[in-house]
Amino acid sequence: MKKLRVLALMHEDLIPPEHLNGHNLATAEWKTEYDVVSTLRKMGHEVRPLGVRNDLEVIRKAIEEWKPHIAFNLLEEFDGVSVYDLSYHRISTPEFSLFPLGQSIKRPKHLSFPLIVKSVSEEASLGISQASIVEDDDKLRERVAFIHNSVETGAIVERYIEGRELYVGVLGNRKLQVLPVWELDLNHLPDEARRIATERVKWSHKYQSKYGITSGEAKGLPEGMCEKIQHIAKRVYRILGLSGYARMDLRLEPSGKVYVLEANPNPQIALGEDFADSAKRAGMSYPKFLQRVLNMGLRWQPDRLG
Repeated sequence: MKKLRVLALMHEDLIPPEHLNGHNLATAEWKTEYDVVSTLRKMGHEVRPLGVRNDLEVIRKAIEEWKPHIAFNLLEEFDGVSVYDLSYHRISTPEFSLFPLGQSIKRPKHLSFPLIVKSVSEEASLGISQASIVEDDDKLRERVAFIHNSVETGAIVERYIEGRELYVGVLGNRKLQVLPVWELDLNHLPDEARRIATERVKWSHKYQSKYGITSGEAKGLPEGMCEKIQHIAKRVYRILGLSGYARMDLRLEPSGKVYVLEANPNPQIALGEDFADSAKRAGMSYPKFLQRVLNMGLRWQPDRLG
């Protein structure tokens, strides 16, 4: 295996320490960055973390001075705006409507309750809680206003899909590998709670422990459903022109209908998280997974015209 100089791009506030020195890695905001950097170094690669906020000049300078073989992108936003990492392309999703900042809040006739209100550009469930699901126009206006004022982004309002929360990882540039279908188990939430991945569900270890929130390979899917979901994930990946790796977030209704909620081109890849666990289930250790990401990046070429 060739030893590489790897420039690891990350948010400037998430550069991990060289050594843990008493830090609790499980709750550290920079867990993903630490896992990737430390694992690549253990594999023999030379890794230079580079913090980026709103200046591309630091990347150009690092490339010119250090001449890395490849950059490993761990940035989920640039200049505080995460929408830059994926251009919007409409695919089969729940009915929705957008409410930009400053726009009047009036529900379109094609949207029926219940609805879920989210930030149009923020990720990691920021701004999502049980109050995000609304049942009438007053609550809809209230929640959209909350997103506008508190999260300070536009809002997307879409039909709430009751069902199972599924994730599917895809790897590859042209030849694709679809990982096992993964599920976020929300069955132990209080009876009155909607089964959604709120900010607390995703990030509060105390809340996860209290309500037995776990994730693992989806069990008990109807015959042929796993293959259908994996086919949808691969199709979305190709439609959006993705490369390297991405995760598709889906909902499976009790009726068997599948909805694509999001295509995430920069998912959480920390050791022990969904993507790494599903890759392990497919036979890839964490170092093997990271090495494959590097190899795909080295092989990637833009499509040639003509």
